[in-house]
Amino acid sequence: MGYWTHAWIGGIIALLTFLGMVCIFILIAAIPFWLLWNWLMPAIFKLPQINVLQAIALLFLLGIITGSIGFRKS
Repeated sequence: MGYWTHAWIGGIIALLTFLGMVCIFILIAAIPFWLLWNWLMPAIFKLPQINVLQAIALLFLLGIITGSIGFRKS
């Protein structure tokens, strides 16, 4: 195998490592939100329980609404 093949495989490994780290970070952020939602919201407001994917979507929506995710005007 030549140099370019090794460099290409190294790039793929780096990309997969980065994507894995992003997924882990998203889960670390979403799981406390999910647990708190399922603990408090059904008891206080009679809302249904949610799953982890719904918690991720709610966090993303909250980020868009509050302006922490998306385009910012300078």
